[in-house]
Amino acid sequence: MKALRMKSSALVLGLLSSTDSRTMPVSDDGEVGGDAWDESETHEGCMLFGYMDVSRAPGTLHVSPHSPRHSFDFSNVNTTHFIDHLSFGMELSSYNRNNLPQSVRRHLLPLDSAMFATTKPHETMEHHVNIVPTSFSKPGQEVPIETYQFTVTSHSRTKDTLPSVLISYDVAPIQVQIELRKEPLVNLVVSLCAIVGGAYSIFGVLDGFLFTSSRAIRQKMSAGKHI
Repeated sequence: MKALRMKSSALVLGLLSSTDSRTMPVSDDGEVGGDAWDESETHEGCMLFGYMDVSRAPGTLHVSPHSPRHSFDFSNVNTTHFIDHLSFGMELSSYNRNNLPQSVRRHLLPLDSAMFATTKPHETMEHHVNIVPTSFSKPGQEVPIETYQFTVTSHSRTKDTLPSVLISYDVAPIQVQIELRKEPLVNLVVSLCAIVGGAYSIFGVLDGFLFTSSRAIRQKMSAGKHI
């Protein structure tokens, strides 16, 4: 059995597999997939999911409400949102993710399960994402693990426009390559010898300095007594 997919991937696959012509709404003209919006119901939020192909150049993902049948009171639009999952690159299996160093895993999913609440009118939330391509390999591993680390800075601003959620991203032009190597035993022995030799030399210098200083002090004290 292949390694388990991430929870977001499983959610997407489940939604896609359950969306067929038998469950999709039908419009008045008989077209499958028509608008099933019920005006008598209240819709206070929505769920967004999917994958996007983006270039390595800086860009922005802009999420805002739009409707050809409705007009919005900008002061009453609330952009509070919960990010279940956000990542870049191909999804890693649980096995590959667990093989990554802890320092790398800590920066793979910094926005997962994060809640951002807005309380002011015309408040827009912005997330600035800095992406670093990363390659990791270790002894016995034929193909390195390719992934993307990223850090996030989030803040909000108010402006007399339609509130929205902005995710701006910037991909670093360089790639971080991490490689684990097994050092031979002889390197450890040489390093230990170097440490012992350096410590011996330092203690020898300190001993000579103290001996010379104490002898000079004794000579001055003896000269003072003769006078």
